[in-house]
Amino acid sequence: LALGVVSAHLPDLDHPSSTVTRALPPITWLLCRAVRALSVRVVGVAHRGLTHTFVAAVAYGLAVGGGTAYVLGGYAGVRTGLVAGVAYGASVLADGLTRTGIPYVLWPVRGVRVRGRTGCGSVRGVPVRGVRGRGVRVRVPHWLRVRTGGTGERVVRGVLLAGCALLAIPAFT
Repeated sequence: LALGVVSAHLPDLDHPSSTVTRALPPITWLLCRAVRALSVRVVGVAHRGLTHTFVAAVAYGLAVGGGTAYVLGGYAGVRTGLVAGVAYGASVLADGLTRTGIPYVLWPVRGVRVRGRTGCGSVRGVPVRGVRGRGVRVRVPHWLRVRTGGTGERVVRGVLLAGCALLAIPAFT
């Protein structure tokens, strides 16, 4: 459960006033500065850039799973990597439900327009110009969007974290 909570907060390491950035000063503050600089260099934006991509979620899950498998063995590594990656990705998805969306969620794909319908309604991709080129801002329908830090975001994040906790239970029993 702790791994899921920590993992769900990590995408916001790119924002100076986020919970995770304020958790262990000055260590997390320095990490925030480094992550923001890398994100600006790679995708052109500091917040909701590189850390808010599916590539980052998969890489984080693989890193946690690989480290755990090295220390504890394969099965525990697969489960903890899955929990870490899903929790991280859930946070990215929750941020995607906000009013501003996430401009680089599909990075490294650039300049693609997402049109049509999905299982949750209409999804529109609006090209966003950044220092490094165009990103794809994927937004959900207006009626599904929530305010950042609001009750709706907390509810979505809580439900997804509960699912991650259920995935983690068999790994440690």
